[in-house]
Amino acid sequence: MVPAPLRFAAGKVTRMPRYLRIAIVCLVLLASCGSSGHASIATRAQRIEGQVWSPYCPGKLLIDCTTTQAGQLRDRITRELRSGRTDTQVLHGIKEDFGATALARPPSGGAGVLIWLLPFIVFVLGASFVVWRVRRRRPRTAAVAPASPAAGSDLEKLRDEVRRQI
Repeated sequence: MVPAPLRFAAGKVTRMPRYLRIAIVCLVLLASCGSSGHASIATRAQRIEGQVWSPYCPGKLLIDCTTTQAGQLRDRITRELRSGRTDTQVLHGIKEDFGATALARPPSGGAGVLIWLLPFIVFVLGASFVVWRVRRRRPRTAAVAPASPAAGSDLEKLRDEVRRQI
């Protein structure tokens, strides 16, 4: 049996809780799975092909297009990556050759930020409007005045009368 990892706190040796050990292992695994600059050429090429609309198959990404011309463009991407160009440089070259609409993702700066944020802004505004309308339609509750002692005696009289009639 392997002993649990030990933790040193204020001169004492205690066992580290299991949930904390699991959290540390998960963080280490996540950090090691992060995107590294050492991805293979094929992986980088597929990533780029998934970000480009095919000029030969309308409405399809380059990675999904099966035409000969699309295959040639995929080969060009792989060649450029092997020659040492970065992903950004390859995407920029495609943008120059086929226009800005060839990229399936909006630009990351300027108007691109607005394009990415617009759905979120519309959702927040819509949710705020719905909450406002629901609160506005809800009937206002009248404040209940505290019962006076006379009201209590009247209530008792009514109860007694109902009991006699039953």
